[in-house]
Amino acid sequence: MRKRNGSQFSVSAKFVLFSKLIFGAKKNFKLPLIFHCAGISILSAAVFLQSTVLSGILEHGYFIGTEKNVAILYAEVFLTALAISYLFYLLWRFIISKILVL
Repeated sequence: MRKRNGSQFSVSAKFVLFSKLIFGAKKNFKLPLIFHCAGISILSAAVFLQSTVLSGILEHGYFIGTEKNVAILYAEVFLTALAISYLFYLLWRFIISKILVL
């Protein structure tokens, strides 16, 4: 059945086709998608945080950051570990694996 805009696929079917195009013909493609979305969002948040720290250093000449809530501190440590593991994954996937093939 065709829709008015001429597309015969629903939005979810288009998402499945797009995901299969990106991740290959894998059946379980949601986990890599979630992993990449989380890694990219953490890295973008880190860039934003570094820009705010740099602006504070440029304005005052120093930056002091403390966290008294232990739960937030553990969450920050976990997100940092996740970001480091994502960077190592990108390093292995796109750089080292290409060098080893040569």
